[in-house]
Amino acid sequence: LTKQFIFTTEDRDKAWLARPYKPDGWNLVHGLFRLPENSPRVFWEIERAPDNVEFIIDNASLKPVTCNPDMLVKNGNLEDEGVSKYWDTWGGEVGLDIVPGFGGSGNALKAFKR
Repeated sequence: LTKQFIFTTEDRDKAWLARPYKPDGWNLVHGLFRLPENSPRVFWEIERAPDNVEFIIDNASLKPVTCNPDMLVKNGNLEDEGVSKYWDTWGGEVGLDIVPGFGGSGNALKAFKR
């Protein structure tokens, strides 16, 4: 490898912690990004984590995104692993929770501290 392939591009804020957060268990970190063509490697850095938190990375994978033309919003019904995968807030202190859906059926997303 030559130096031109190392540290030539940086793409920030591409992964988020999916809700609900489990302080005493495993949590899903999920994100989407496009790899540069012919990219030989990916570097992953964790920033803005709480103090005194240990990270163990287990079952990491990179997979191509599949698209379903009949479902315009990925995880739109929040049934994908019961987490907020593909959903997040932007700015401020807005919180998100997964709650029972209308009539107790399925899941819904609840925004608070708005």
